[in-house]
Amino acid sequence: MQVLGFCNCRRQTALVSKGSAKGRKGCAFKGVCILMVRAQSRDKQIEERMLSHRQDDNNRHATRHQAPTERQLRYKEKVAELRKKRNSGLSKEQKEKYMEHRQTYGNTREPLLENLTSEYDLDLFRRAQARASEDLEKLRLQGQITEGSNMIKTIAFGRYELDTWYHSPYPEEYARLGRLYMCEFCLKYMKSQTILRRHMAKCVWKHPPGDEIYRKGSISVFEVDGKKNKIYCQNLCLLAKLFLDHKTLYYDVEPFLFYVMTEADNTGCHLIGYFSKVSRIWTLRS
Repeated sequence: MQVLGFCNCRRQTALVSKGSAKGRKGCAFKGVCILMVRAQSRDKQIEERMLSHRQDDNNRHATRHQAPTERQLRYKEKVAELRKKRNSGLSKEQKEKYMEHRQTYGNTREPLLENLTSEYDLDLFRRAQARASEDLEKLRLQGQITEGSNMIKTIAFGRYELDTWYHSPYPEEYARLGRLYMCEFCLKYMKSQTILRRHMAKCVWKHPPGDEIYRKGSISVFEVDGKKNKIYCQNLCLLAKLFLDHKTLYYDVEPFLFYVMTEADNTGCHLIGYFSKVSRIWTLRS
């Protein structure tokens, strides 16, 4: 039996006869085989990502309140089982290692994430991070994001320095700065480190306004009424727009309730994320 093989990197065709080279050990295509396996692996990863993107697009158009399918229920059970395997916590040695890494690299490198949560959640975060990076690169190649555009490039938020992904409609005098300084508790935005430092010395906020409706350990969720806390909710939406391309809610926040998740330490409740929904009162009115 003869097998015809072609190697792109060598630009040549090789012919191998099975049984004609008795006594030879190893594969005549050893280097080529490795390259082909790697290429096939990359192609498979790209296909899986494209399939995932299509499934996400289909899910967006699905009925909101339809019953979960059998496949979805199985997946939910699988996720619950994987999350049971989460680590019990960091050991003293690991904490020292993480602190040393933070002191050495500061905000220039991603912090160590191993052993903080389950392997499933860490892998989910890595995949989301990779997808966001790909989407951002596509926008740059398409010219929707340019280096000279009138867009805030970074924000100083608490102890973090964050690179932004999209334009957000901050006032012109702030948008053209390129770098914005923000109070992580009241979400007021400022032009310089000096102004932020003076503000932090006077700011009495240590958590979002509104009612704390959930707490487990250091994690809390606050319900914030957009009508009662309009400025805070507007600032929250402007902040979110820096990282969400399709967000359209900026200023008309009064009909909405915002659910803000925080993580508490001895300095206050630090913002992790949020979601919003239309208030029931406004739904009844309409």
